[in-house]
Amino acid sequence: MTWLATTQTILCFIPLAYFAILDYRTMSIPAAPLEIWCTIICLYGAIRDWHLLAVAIAVMVVTGAFAWCTRGMGSADVLVIGALAAP
Repeated sequence: MTWLATTQTILCFIPLAYFAILDYRTMSIPAAPLEIWCTIICLYGAIRDWHLLAVAIAVMVVTGAFAWCTRGMGSADVLVIGALAAP
């Protein structure tokens, strides 16, 4: 496991597990930590390759349109899916 894979694991999956457990327990996620985490993930992807940021934005737009059409997902779901497309 290289340092890049370790960094990606720490940045992506540990906070994602935290937010998943928090969402399961309280049925809500605090906005500030989630937005900060999503920004860090997107910047990490942009540092690696700026095309990944464009992919993340495209995924966010498509997922946002899907959430709007189905009324089934919240804004936090759209942010997380879009941010995880970046790295």
